[in-house]
Amino acid sequence: MATTEPPPKVVPWVTAIDAERPVTGTDLDKYPPRTVGDVLARAEAAWPSEPMLVPADPAEATLTFGGFATAARRTARAMLAAGLGRFDGVAILGFNAIPWHTAAVGGILAGGVIAGMYPTNSPAVCAHILGDARVRLAFVDSVAAAEKLAEARALAADEPGASGPGLTKIVVWGVPAADLAGAPGLAAVRDVVTTWEEFLAAGDASAVDDAALAAVMATQKPGHCCCLVYTSGTTGPPKGVMISHDNCNWTVSVTQTTVRLGPGDRGVSYLPLSHVAATMIDIHGCLGIGFSMHFARPDALKGSLGETLKAVRPTFFLAIPRVWEKMTEAMLGVRARGSRIQNAISDAAQAIGRSASDADEFGGPGEAGHPWGYAVANLAVFRNVRRAMGLDQCKVLVNAAAPLPRAALEYLRGFHMVLGDIYGQSECSGPATVNRPWHYKMGSSGTAAEGVEVKILDVAAAAAGEKGVDVAAGEGEGEICSRGRNTFLGYLNNEEATREVLDDEGWLHSGDLGRLDTDGFLWITGRLKELIITAGGENVAPTPIEAAIVERAPAVERAFVVGDRRKFLSVLLVVKAKADGTLTGPAKEVDAAVTTTEEVAAGGSEAWKAMLDKAVVAANEVSHSRASRVQKWAVLPRDFSEEEGELTPTLKVKRKNVVKNFASVIEGLYA
Repeated sequence: MATTEPPPKVVPWVTAIDAERPVTGTDLDKYPPRTVGDVLARAEAAWPSEPMLVPADPAEATLTFGGFATAARRTARAMLAAGLGRFDGVAILGFNAIPWHTAAVGGILAGGVIAGMYPTNSPAVCAHILGDARVRLAFVDSVAAAEKLAEARALAADEPGASGPGLTKIVVWGVPAADLAGAPGLAAVRDVVTTWEEFLAAGDASAVDDAALAAVMATQKPGHCCCLVYTSGTTGPPKGVMISHDNCNWTVSVTQTTVRLGPGDRGVSYLPLSHVAATMIDIHGCLGIGFSMHFARPDALKGSLGETLKAVRPTFFLAIPRVWEKMTEAMLGVRARGSRIQNAISDAAQAIGRSASDADEFGGPGEAGHPWGYAVANLAVFRNVRRAMGLDQCKVLVNAAAPLPRAALEYLRGFHMVLGDIYGQSECSGPATVNRPWHYKMGSSGTAAEGVEVKILDVAAAAAGEKGVDVAAGEGEGEICSRGRNTFLGYLNNEEATREVLDDEGWLHSGDLGRLDTDGFLWITGRLKELIITAGGENVAPTPIEAAIVERAPAVERAFVVGDRRKFLSVLLVVKAKADGTLTGPAKEVDAAVTTTEEVAAGGSEAWKAMLDKAVVAANEVSHSRASRVQKWAVLPRDFSEEEGELTPTLKVKRKNVVKNFASVIEGLYA
């Protein structure tokens, strides 16, 4: 009798760069698996004359979808002519610009794997990426970046086990050949460095034609890796998050069901393109949905973003919490200069705005439920505020990377600005849960994206060896886990780390703590690996404590709780100030005699001490346990920074580095 073999088990992960993970799911008919090349061809056919990429400099030419497709294929042919092999790495280091996009998509078409680098990466980190991703070609935007990669190339060549040709070409865009020739840091790599124009010209003169490119593209499968997003590396060398063609294109298709954008819509490109959010939105979202991206200036996060927003007037805008906070501070600064009558009008309008936001929440009635006086408040206040921010035409406002502090969220809601908080990570190609404009809860991270499953894993049960014990909705917190076609392939060349986050059933274990309410909304409560274990053995999540303190102290920029293996908790405080240390906003109003962060850190005044003591005491009153109460605090003389290794490029705090850099302050609290 013939026997029927059981179907092969689906492989939940792969770690080899050339491995394919077959695309599976119940929505293959609705969202057919496609390669990036497929999506590019569709965009070129659908919107050939629509603007796609708009430079920050108005003197430079805008690139249409048709023009971009031509440029990407030309770049791909030049890469093949330069010796790019199947699954070789293509590194890109530079601020957002048309060549970044062209090198990224061109590299994928040519069969390479894109590896974005942050401008803040050290030569050692760049060297690790060069070796890990087998980078053959690199594209940079300055002499300094080329010199950094030249140094990284030498370091990578000295690594044990290094083999193969390694980095054979560093292509620099936006820099004249004469400047490259005169750079002392490039003397040892003259034969490797070339300009963007020279690189493309060499490709044009080669024997590589469209047929050769098409042959390479024919080998690509939706389940192959097309790009790498490297983690921040706070606990060791950065890990390469392998993202497939299908990860990219499915995530964009599903996101479109929420944002509902298309040709004619405008976004602003300012978050690093090496970050998963910008990769998905600025590059793949643009190609898959048809909106245009307008580039900000390189100093966007240092002050010029507001000018760009007012010039572009985007129809959708995604920002990290620090950007929203800065906007709120600027609005409060305007209020401080306003008259009593102007502020009274604003206060009355904000009360109406909050009522409108409340009515809209969780599937509310929308315009039909606007409170009395809304039309006047919108005409007199809301529209003017949004126009001053450059957001008056925005249909979609999104907060990402971390939950927005409640004070900023409440203030923006007063102008009826609905921010859709989303939750995700590189390992799930961006979003796992989303707040939809018509279905949201303020302060939550939304419900599961279409096609994504989300569950809360019982941490205590898992620690005790019990697998698959979940926390029911509304019954407490645990580790957030998700599963879907957005789940990454695995960490490149790192099976051990991959097994730690992906189980045999395809669930991605995020390492984040959260809870699901009975309506399916996700609420972030902390980070599993950031739990503080006190000397008494209590597990304490620092995030809620920090948020409670900041909420009760408007003059405080950020709070950072410490106390691992200590008898009690303490908190490091950063007060609101300009880059030069001059106090600003509410911090300037605490005591007119104290004007700088250094003065506050050195002791401040009785007014400062009383205000901070009051905030900490008030936060302790809402703490969950005695162990989670803060007993001491200290004000730092400066804010955290990328340069000192305390912040990621998207301004998330690297807790380990903060503890290291401010060790003397912490020890002083426990002396």
